[in-house]
Amino acid sequence: MSKDIIVKQDSSAGSIDFVNTTIQSFLNTLRAERSTTDPDALNIVNIKKSSGTRLVYEMRNTPYQNFVDSDGNRFTSSTEAVDYINRTAKTFFTDATILNEQDVIEFSTEPSNTVVFASNGSTYPIGSLVAYDAGDGSINVAKNDALGSNTFIGLLPSNTSVNGALVPAQISDAVNVLNATFYGSSIGAIVGASSITVVSGGVPVVLNADSYSEDPTGDDVWRSLSTDCHRGRAWTTNVITYPGEYFTVDLSHADVIGFGLYESTSDTIGTAYTQTGDKGTGFVWSLWMDNNLNSAENVYGSNTGHVRDVGWVGGTPEEIFNTSTVESVSWASGSSPVRFRIGLSVDGFITSFYYNSTLGRYVPLARSTTPTVASKSYGLMVKSCGTEGTITGTPVMYSRRDDIILRYFYYENRDGTYMYPLFKSTEEADYVDQFVYSGSGTSHAHWFPNDPQMHVWYMPDSSTTMMNPTPPVGTVDIVYTRIQTTDNTSFAPPPFTLPDLEFDENTAINVEVSSDSNGYQTVLYGLPTSLSMVSNHVVGTTPFVSKNTVYPIRVTRVNAFGSQQAGFYLTIVDNTSVSTITGWTVHQGNVYQPNMVFPSENAVLEYDTLLSKGRQVRWMHRSEGTIGILDASVTLSNKENDDILNTASNWNIRASLYNGGINVSMPGIGWTANTNINFNNLISGLDEWTLEYVNGGGDDGKLRLYLNGVVQLTSTGVLSTDQTLAFVTSSTEVRTLIIPGFVEEASVFAGSAISGFTHVAASPALYNGNTLDENSAVNIDGTVASGKRYIIPKSWVDQHVLPFLINSGDSVTVGIMASGADASDGLSSAEFDMALKWEYRDSNSHRNIMFANDGTGTLSGGNIDTNTNESIIQSTTESMFDYAFEVYDGNVHLLSCNTEVFNVVPGIDNGGSFTRVMSVGSYTGTIPLTLTVTTSSATSTFSMADLQEIDIPDPQYYHVVTESPEGTFLFGGNTTFPTLNAGQTYRFVISDNSLEATDHLRFTIDEATEYTSGVTRVGTPGTEGAYVEWSVPSDVVVPMFFYQDADASTNGPVPIHGTTYKPPAISGYTHNP
Repeated sequence: MSKDIIVKQDSSAGSIDFVNTTIQSFLNTLRAERSTTDPDALNIVNIKKSSGTRLVYEMRNTPYQNFVDSDGNRFTSSTEAVDYINRTAKTFFTDATILNEQDVIEFSTEPSNTVVFASNGSTYPIGSLVAYDAGDGSINVAKNDALGSNTFIGLLPSNTSVNGALVPAQISDAVNVLNATFYGSSIGAIVGASSITVVSGGVPVVLNADSYSEDPTGDDVWRSLSTDCHRGRAWTTNVITYPGEYFTVDLSHADVIGFGLYESTSDTIGTAYTQTGDKGTGFVWSLWMDNNLNSAENVYGSNTGHVRDVGWVGGTPEEIFNTSTVESVSWASGSSPVRFRIGLSVDGFITSFYYNSTLGRYVPLARSTTPTVASKSYGLMVKSCGTEGTITGTPVMYSRRDDIILRYFYYENRDGTYMYPLFKSTEEADYVDQFVYSGSGTSHAHWFPNDPQMHVWYMPDSSTTMMNPTPPVGTVDIVYTRIQTTDNTSFAPPPFTLPDLEFDENTAINVEVSSDSNGYQTVLYGLPTSLSMVSNHVVGTTPFVSKNTVYPIRVTRVNAFGSQQAGFYLTIVDNTSVSTITGWTVHQGNVYQPNMVFPSENAVLEYDTLLSKGRQVRWMHRSEGTIGILDASVTLSNKENDDILNTASNWNIRASLYNGGINVSMPGIGWTANTNINFNNLISGLDEWTLEYVNGGGDDGKLRLYLNGVVQLTSTGVLSTDQTLAFVTSSTEVRTLIIPGFVEEASVFAGSAISGFTHVAASPALYNGNTLDENSAVNIDGTVASGKRYIIPKSWVDQHVLPFLINSGDSVTVGIMASGADASDGLSSAEFDMALKWEYRDSNSHRNIMFANDGTGTLSGGNIDTNTNESIIQSTTESMFDYAFEVYDGNVHLLSCNTEVFNVVPGIDNGGSFTRVMSVGSYTGTIPLTLTVTTSSATSTFSMADLQEIDIPDPQYYHVVTESPEGTFLFGGNTTFPTLNAGQTYRFVISDNSLEATDHLRFTIDEATEYTSGVTRVGTPGTEGAYVEWSVPSDVVVPMFFYQDADASTNGPVPIHGTTYKPPAISGYTHNP
């Protein structure tokens, strides 16, 4: 299993390394890019070796999954891998100054001859620059280190001067003058012009053809006239002999065509012409291309052994000669020629290539499995199996030069590895690239700052041994010479010092700490996170600090040859003008206007306004923090330096407020309950908190903490003096917190009660519109008239009474306040005529008491002191019963029964029966009744929800009489008179307003005379309290009729059961019992 390729930067060496490969290169020499044929693969391009569209690759189509970063982390995509590699390979230096034709530049030196000045304002140490021929009629100037980064591009001799004099017009002479200036003395030519002549592009050959061939018109120079593969051929008389020599030939038009080498010392040409043969006849070795296959077909000749290379099989999609390359399309269609190459490799094997225009290089197709015989010569021959294939243009021969002298050099890198082969001239490097390494005859330059002669060295593009662990080993023909270098340390950054810096907090800065012309990278350690190093400048915004803060900064300057370190102090000054919080004294912590506390601070703030009895602070909950009262033992020094929050002895009272509840993160201190209280429905910023310093009542001198009007905590200790409130945050907090926006105010509620209730003005103030404070009272709007029942259901008691019975002495009372009662200090039981009272009993139960006052101050019926009329309920959340006040005929009743029966059971005065009853007959107070709600030693909410007033349900022997629109009586809505039982008393209620004063209900037995026996009339019909009551005699006469008012004729029958009446005997008859 192959190892991961680890991509890392060696800043000390100025290089990028691909660990577990042989690739290591200076920074700014490599570029990663996504493959154009495989989106999950990438290429590594050597941009120093590449030229124009001709790219030189260090890696091709390598899956991105093979790479990891310097920490071993894998990449999630090829794009991420490309970005990381390119960031890692970046240069230390800024872009070069690019000059136009009209730009003038002058270089000069100062008397000590240690600094070079440029007219654009830049300065450079002597020995830090090198000039070289750019190859386009201009000169480039670069840093003299191995990175080779340009500082000036496009210098023209006519616009360049040294110490006031123009440089020579000849490029080579101008380069020498500039380099002499850059090194403080004349150092001679860097590289002179070579006297060796190399034929560029090879030698055109003489092409021969047999009689089965013709010379077509246009650019084509040969075409076969035969369809026999062994006839119709062309060959060269020019021959190659030495390894590295080869021919190129351009073949076009779709056909089956072969190209290869014949041996010039044998009669291969005659044999191919005079004898019948096949594709291989006359060839030593040939490769045949088939337009039908659109690729290489096979190898023919006296030697058919071959190894297929990446252009035939096994290569990338853009390398294989098939339908995916430009050349394959040209070959299949015959639209344009394809260049092929056939020759001898460095090792003497016959090799074949085609030129791939997309990749900009020759791609190998196949080679022979055995080398050729030394000293034999070989010519080019082309044969075709059809009449379409042609040779376009004259083939070219590339042969070795006997007059060129090759001098091989190697360079020892700073890390002890070796780079080779290197040559002093481009001619040598190009020749070796073309004839030794079968390349394109190109090379690239290197220069080394520790080379005292500052030579420019050239390396063949096709051979780039950059970091070999051992020096090269020579052969009989090759002798390597080591390039002599000076000590690396002389090129390392010099010792330096930097001044200390000081800035206010929250200040934008841009400070240069290193000149970008010094040829080294500057790295800073210890900067605050809000500052960073950009182009040798410290930039960003200084952080907020709680006090003047000093950051020790370590500075490292590094280049390819060493490093130097120094340091300075960066002081961030606390700006008190922006850290003053209105209304608060800040003892400790990083705060910022208007109300922020930054994370990771032991912030300690105290509210400037003292909290007095009868006052409160109110605020909207916006973030987390702890409020309370610090112990008197906490000194100013403690507040300014210590961790106040987490030490319990620092607090008299402490409550931690969070979006999720109270005292969630730590227990409270100084409350009746110090455990956490969780909330699930708080909305940060919308929930109102109140801290009240109670004045009066059972909690006099205590603090109450409310959330949205409901008491959550009550302090245990009783305070008497004004108190200082503290707000404290944790050093482990990771978020910016908001300081509470306290509103200090009187704790008395001045508003009105909610709809349906009226505050009893003489009683203590309400807490708010729907909450009774201790001993305050409200009247329920509306009154309870005679014949009405006012229901206080279980649901109302469960919601508005029981939750507030928390401690001994807590009670809620609903009753009829006595005339002359004094509510200013609360209503006692003696100040009610009648009442229902609920009291705290213990942690598991409560009790309900019904009582009445006989008018003398003595409670009758239910002696509240001896608990004679009470009900104990074993629950603190369920009241179990419905309750009611009932008024009828001057009588007032307190009722308690099972839930949901008050709507059906008749009144007490009409035979109704209930679980508990307290009655006052002939009540002397005011009817209709006004009901009052009050508390003792507790708060309590109230609302109209579920409270209900109803008519007292009718009993079975009570009947409501109304009048129809037609003017006839209705009994319970029916025209039929109800059936009566003899001996029973019935009441017919005639108070409905549908009746007129003359609508009397009367009875008759003869439809002429009113029957009055047992009949009682009360009130006027149609008015409240009017009724007719009839005690039906046991021997009532039947049949009986009813009629309306004085008209006895408007009648109907009255059904009566059980009468003992016996009609008189008929004359002439005797009754027989």
